Amino acid sequence: MVYNGTAVLTRLDGTTIALLREASLEISQELPDATTKDSLAWAENINGLRSWSVSVSGLCDFSNNANADTLTDMIFNRADASLQFFPQTNTNIYFYGNVDLESCSISAPMEDVCTLEGSLKGNGTLTKGAVANSNA
Repeated sequence: MVYNGTAVLTRLDGTTIALLREASLEISQELPDATTKDSLAWAENINGLRSWSVSVSGLCDFSNNANADTLTDMIFNRADASLQFFPQTNTNIYFYGNVDLESCSISAPMEDVCTLEGSLKGNGTLTKGAVANSNA
């Protein structure tokens, strides 16, 4: 099944981050070199540390408890948040874990919309959960 990206939501502490135009989940792992003289000139590696992050971008809302307030408070208060990344349509999986806000950028160009970008870095395990409906 193909999903429309508009239907994929990002929530912080149970509240959907409003006005987003894009959200990306990246999951990665380091591959430490394990090559030896016995490797017959082929590189070998082992599975190393895993990490994950979410980047978001969209329109900026300066209202209380809106996206700019919520994201910047994470840095001002040195607080982490629980994050969920999931399609709002019926699905089998979604992703969740705790994040810290690594950076937040607000852009206000002349005669254009004000935008916001944020980089959230996973703090610990990213879990892939199984659900039967959209109420992740």
